[in-house]
Amino acid sequence: MTKFGLKRIPSPKTWDIKKKKIRFTTRPLPGPFKFNESLTLTVILRDYLNFVNTMREAKFAVNNNEILINNKRRKDVKNTAGFMDVISFPKMDQYFRLNISKKGKIIIYEIKKTEADLVPSKIKGIKIANKETIQISLAGGKNILTKKKGFKPGDSLILSAKDNKIIEHIKLEKGAFIILTAGKHVGEQGVIETIEGNNIIFKTKEGTELETKKRYAYALGKGKSSIKLDE
Repeated sequence: MTKFGLKRIPSPKTWDIKKKKIRFTTRPLPGPFKFNESLTLTVILRDYLNFVNTMREAKFAVNNNEILINNKRRKDVKNTAGFMDVISFPKMDQYFRLNISKKGKIIIYEIKKTEADLVPSKIKGIKIANKETIQISLAGGKNILTKKKGFKPGDSLILSAKDNKIIEHIKLEKGAFIILTAGKHVGEQGVIETIEGNNIIFKTKEGTELETKKRYAYALGKGKSSIKLDE
């Protein structure tokens, strides 16, 4: 690494970029995601979507065009997006979501405008704010307050990117549709058959039963995914 940039060769293995084409890429700003769990806007615009060819063009695009991450405008090419985040280009009427492949690579795929407001977030922790309200800590560093009950760490919420309102609560339980974010079965999708302690047995759409750690499972729906996934 350098102070202002990042050499491509030692960049995270999760980044699906050509490491010998250009010597340097963008160092991410400190944020809620681990270094290998997110992409900078430069990498998204230049290496994934091919909307620009150079860092200069990326900076111009970010400064002069409306580029949103989860409905919030970003003006720095070092800003990052992580798992399940939505990148929106309203003027172009194009919308994309980040996911992870079975090879452990971060992937980006296009979604419809109607899905751009849906942001799944995994519950990391719960605290009591007062007698009536709880604070839910979510993956990606987000916190929300609610008076609703029944939430547990490991469950997922589908939030509205516009106002952070809870659209759906997905429990990590038998019958939940999950995707794995780590482990030897990373990227696999399926429906939970059983939960035994810290382990989960789930069945893929091909009918194969696999076992994984509970912490690797990211619930995305009840029986099927509530959002479009890259096939």
